[in-house]
Amino acid sequence: MEAETKGELVSRLSSLLSERLFIVLDDVWFESATANGRIVITTRDESLARSIRAEIHHVDRMDNDSCWKLPCKNVFEDDDEEEEISSFKKIGTKVVEKCDGLPLAVKVIAGVLRWMDRNGTIERNKVLESDAWSMSQLLERLPGALFLSYENLPSDLKQCFLYCSLFPEDSHMSREDLIHYWVAEGFVKAIQGDTLMEDLAEDYHRKLIWRNLLHGHDDHTWCTMHDLLRSLALLLIRDESIFLGENQSPNTTPLSKLRRSSMVNAGKMVEVPDVIKQHKCLGTLLVWKSSVAKMVENELFENLRYLRVTNLSSTRPESLPDSVGDLLHLRYLNLNRTEIKELPESIGRLVNLEMLNLSGCGSLHALPKAITKLYGLRCLRLQLTPLSYVPKGLGKLQHLNNLEGFVVGHDDRRDVQDEEGCGLEELQSLSQLRFLEIPQIGEDTTRGGAPYLTKNEIYDFWNRYPLGRVIGGTVYLKLTLTVDSMWWYVLDMSIQSLYISN
Repeated sequence: MEAETKGELVSRLSSLLSERLFIVLDDVWFESATANGRIVITTRDESLARSIRAEIHHVDRMDNDSCWKLPCKNVFEDDDEEEEISSFKKIGTKVVEKCDGLPLAVKVIAGVLRWMDRNGTIERNKVLESDAWSMSQLLERLPGALFLSYENLPSDLKQCFLYCSLFPEDSHMSREDLIHYWVAEGFVKAIQGDTLMEDLAEDYHRKLIWRNLLHGHDDHTWCTMHDLLRSLALLLIRDESIFLGENQSPNTTPLSKLRRSSMVNAGKMVEVPDVIKQHKCLGTLLVWKSSVAKMVENELFENLRYLRVTNLSSTRPESLPDSVGDLLHLRYLNLNRTEIKELPESIGRLVNLEMLNLSGCGSLHALPKAITKLYGLRCLRLQLTPLSYVPKGLGKLQHLNNLEGFVVGHDDRRDVQDEEGCGLEELQSLSQLRFLEIPQIGEDTTRGGAPYLTKNEIYDFWNRYPLGRVIGGTVYLKLTLTVDSMWWYVLDMSIQSLYISN
């Protein structure tokens, strides 16, 4: 059962409760309805269960033996020596005993132990004697093991972990989205050599999953955050970040140093409460589940000139105010699936913009020429947006490493260059490009609408202009081809050849 708001969900659920049925409600925190059937409720709030006169059954905690098996499985391989495991167990069992049989606590502590030297007795003793075990007093429902796991993180991973709490509870967080958020926020620092910041961010994502602070799904292409870990993160960032749920008012003062604001259901217009506008240093604005929002407040960007990250992908505005061009610090702008019909030319003034997401904008048919002035752009997403062309000059964006939904703007066989559209030859100068998606490639000779390419043209282009960044002799680019209404996927491009499979 899906619903945009809690009120809508309660209404739908209440309509079902007039029938005789059996329902399981997991992790309940409010009393909402009564029913004629049987309802099994799981909750950590015993007072709630008593208030609805429910028959209470306490869940048994894990025994110490079972608790030990979890970190042991995380730390050791099947072929490790028994002596080594036995030595580790002396302290390891004492550590997991402190988890009081709580599965999540054991799991995150296993993530801590996994990253330690298995022979490092001193390190493990520090974990056992850490003051972090008593930090649960800050919030009664949070096991101390969670705070200890956070404290054990390197500083850069701490920021990335805390940032995930700004997503709504139980959100499916895309790996690619998190990577671009973290880079734009400045959590990832460039290092010498050819390593891209996006690669470092992906490594951070992987480490948070390995430490059991995020739960990876589908080969880690997306992840979720346990609500207790999210509660811990929100507690730790409460002085500089705020998450506003449905019908929730901000609890902040002009004296606090609010850096980030995340909000659900913005209403019919994307605007922020006055108390948040007073924080002139606000750098992040994330808006979620706000499909009824059709407009962006004219003064929004004028009041928040220091924004670095703006996500409006859950809203439906048809235009952006010209003042968006005054956001000189902006590095991330997400307009995915909005109803934007055109972008203002002022967008060309966003000299620090690194990520622009225009995918799924069904009403957007052209991009302003000014987009070719975004010299810091690293990622441009245009897939599923019905563009007739991409302006010439894209080849000047030397930092571009991810280009999705690129529309080829001319046809070599006619010997006539489209004066507006960007051609494939411009991409040869993009030395950092490593992910390329061209959605309209086929063998359609009529070429109605946006130009098509044949497979032979792609082979010819690849032979002339090898693109991308070489990793072990392979350049990881993706092309999506349409041939006779069937989708073909180019799995990868190597310097020698181009592989296509259906």
